[in-house]
Amino acid sequence: LIIAASIQTAYKLSHNSVWSILVYTLIWLHLSLIIFEPYANTQLSNELNESTPWWLLVTETCILLAYSVDALLRFISHDAQNYWQLRYVKVLVVCIALNMIDVIVASIFRLFRFSALLRPLFLVLRSQFLRATVRSIWNSFGRVLDVLL
Repeated sequence: LIIAASIQTAYKLSHNSVWSILVYTLIWLHLSLIIFEPYANTQLSNELNESTPWWLLVTETCILLAYSVDALLRFISHDAQNYWQLRYVKVLVVCIALNMIDVIVASIFRLFRFSALLRPLFLVLRSQFLRATVRSIWNSFGRVLDVLL
């Protein structure tokens, strides 16, 4: 009974409009962090001399934790075996892990942050419509090449 109640609660929360708005807001905030990162404001040659500000790393860590909670809510409220068979779930988990590794490395060393390139994937992975659009573009890419060549 308790497990069924937690599954139902997780389902309601993961499909709640306020939660969805919060997650989408965090995705856009995550995308906008690039504006404040050192290599966005300086030349690439000077980038290694500046470390990422601590508040930026804390903000990104909080955003990644929210992504993790969102993924956990969806995992609890869906069939566990079939959930891990979905390709976008695997990509999401890898993106969260790579971003977290990048935050940890950036807090210790002054290296180029590769995870900024992965940030648009969170928007695509969250939106079913965008996933379908990207899948359609990807599937039609071969036909377009046949026409062009």
